[in-house]
Amino acid sequence: SYVLRGVIEPLPQETGGPGFNSYLANLGIRQRITRAQLIAEAAPPTVFQQFCARAQDRMEGVLHVGLSEQPQAASLYLAMLLGEKAVLSAEQQNAFMRSGTFHIFSISGLHVGVIGMAIYVSCNLLRMPRRPAVVITLVVLWLYVAITGASSPAVRAFLMIAFLLATEVFRLPGNALAALVAAALATLLLDPLQLFSTGFQMSYTVVVALVAMGLPLGEKWLAAWRPFALLPPADWRWPHRMVAVGGRWILGMTAACWTAFLASTPSGIGYFQVFSPGALVANLVIIPLSSVTIWAGFISLVAGLPGLLPLSALANGTAALIIRAMDRMLMAGIELPGVYFNAHF
Repeated sequence: SYVLRGVIEPLPQETGGPGFNSYLANLGIRQRITRAQLIAEAAPPTVFQQFCARAQDRMEGVLHVGLSEQPQAASLYLAMLLGEKAVLSAEQQNAFMRSGTFHIFSISGLHVGVIGMAIYVSCNLLRMPRRPAVVITLVVLWLYVAITGASSPAVRAFLMIAFLLATEVFRLPGNALAALVAAALATLLLDPLQLFSTGFQMSYTVVVALVAMGLPLGEKWLAAWRPFALLPPADWRWPHRMVAVGGRWILGMTAACWTAFLASTPSGIGYFQVFSPGALVANLVIIPLSSVTIWAGFISLVAGLPGLLPLSALANGTAALIIRAMDRMLMAGIELPGVYFNAHF
């Protein structure tokens, strides 16, 4: 912490729709300091904070390997993996916001979930017993959350994953809704004012909808998906299996995206004055591609931190290719009619 001298003034009111100041106000930040002068350092960073800063610098260096000639892709890549602010043009910002896909640049449930799954899968591949695998997953995942800044969305996602994985440690039946409620309670005990923040309201609204509506809807659709019902599975060939597995994946993703779209639409209109019907289709494409990008980043870090930089360069190049594809698709898709509308209640 630091001792500053300056002028404290309220954040100016925005015209022409909500922007960054409105986002800060929703977080409870309604004042800013101007003409500031640093007087002294009241408390130096702790040992853990210094470790996190060094680790972030090291991870940033690994994720930059092979991307020196692709600064735009590298910026988006670091935003997705480390939570750094992406250098987006105004056109890109509008495209991602209006398509309902801007969430991929915030370390939140998608990122923490994919990284947690990658760590847990790695532990299983190493044949670790279940309980040590859960403990190692949560410890490494918390380090990742702390290194990336311990943002409120990331901490909320970590808490829910921790409660879900705790059922493995204590051999209890898993219950996603109970884990969600416990995570929300723990979040509010740590910071009660989060109840009034936009992020808390939107994230828990969407996740509750996914658990209470998305999962049952997906199960209903999957139960009705019976391709090649008259052909015994033992006689299936690879095209049959690809159709069966691909159909199940598409139905599951569609149920989740449809539910998230329904749950997030009122908040999107209320807070951002944008109604994005195109978000349903955009997220069906962007979320899988983003997940693959995060997996590539995880592989890059696992390989690069011990010094296997050629493998990191390969993973980074793959991620950059996917990021450029996502950017081009969104920039082209946002021009289609009916993708988004300005809206308000």
